[in-house]
Amino acid sequence: MKDQKVKKVNRRDGGVPQTIPQLIRKYSLDTMWDNIKAGTINANRIKTGSINASLITSGIIDASLIKTGIINASLITAGILNADLIKAGTMSADRIKGGTLILGGENDTNGSMQVKDASGNNLVSIDKEGVKLENGTQLITENGILSVIQFGQYEWEKVGYNANPSNNVMEKMTYKIPVFIPEGFTILDARVVLMHSPVKWSGYGQNGWGYCRNLRLYKNEQDENWYEEIILDSEGFTEEEYYTNEILNAFGTSGFSPTIPSDNNHKVETIISNNIKNYLSTDKRITLQIHSGNEAPEFNIDLGDIYSSECFNNTGNCIAILTVIGFYKGGDT
Repeated sequence: MKDQKVKKVNRRDGGVPQTIPQLIRKYSLDTMWDNIKAGTINANRIKTGSINASLITSGIIDASLIKTGIINASLITAGILNADLIKAGTMSADRIKGGTLILGGENDTNGSMQVKDASGNNLVSIDKEGVKLENGTQLITENGILSVIQFGQYEWEKVGYNANPSNNVMEKMTYKIPVFIPEGFTILDARVVLMHSPVKWSGYGQNGWGYCRNLRLYKNEQDENWYEEIILDSEGFTEEEYYTNEILNAFGTSGFSPTIPSDNNHKVETIISNNIKNYLSTDKRITLQIHSGNEAPEFNIDLGDIYSSECFNNTGNCIAILTVIGFYKGGDT
């Protein structure tokens, strides 16, 4: 079929006859984009070629109709990109600059997030149970943030027996740890680290090595109305009245007895108690005490007497630290 000949009404081109396809190519395609100011372009009609996104200033691109190729997001300056239509591919978190990241909540699902190393191994997880490490250690839960509190001080103190001539008794020397755990602290684990060092003594023609026997852990919970009463013309009372609340089996059923020291063997020994969290509470003043579970030797002020030497033989130096692990979210202010 031959091209039809037509003449232009306005002879601006000099009156040269042109074919219909020539007119479409020259006038229709040249002016088509200028005539599209709004509305929708059906991507089903675009079979090949490229769309210059810099020329798109309004309207909506239906991402479901984009089958191949790349959209340069830097050219999208207005409008909405419907993320519901993104079915595959990877989005770099480097492109997230602000706003709120929401994980979960839709369709009654729980959100989660994982942090991996360069080899793809999981390091940290965030889910409905909180933040936890790969080994299962939870860092943050509904009970608060994982926290550690320690009580005590790194100072050696005598634990054993001492002769008191004012009341004619052999008193027990005890190691005390004041404890106050704040409100809002959920206790997971509580243990006492006890260190023992022997004592070498000599005098009055005698000498020997002193060390503790049968060390046990006790608890004294003071009432908020506690006070001390001193009667000057009375013998008063001994602190043994406080040694009643033993934390059973804290250092084992037989307590803790260090190795018998000698000139060739006098090392520092350390023992860690069992978990005593059930004996502790929050928002209360508590004093933990460590001393021997044995009876004190008979009183005799004469240092040369066997009973006084036995007193030294049953005395050693100790350090004790209480470590409490749990979750803390604060209490009432």
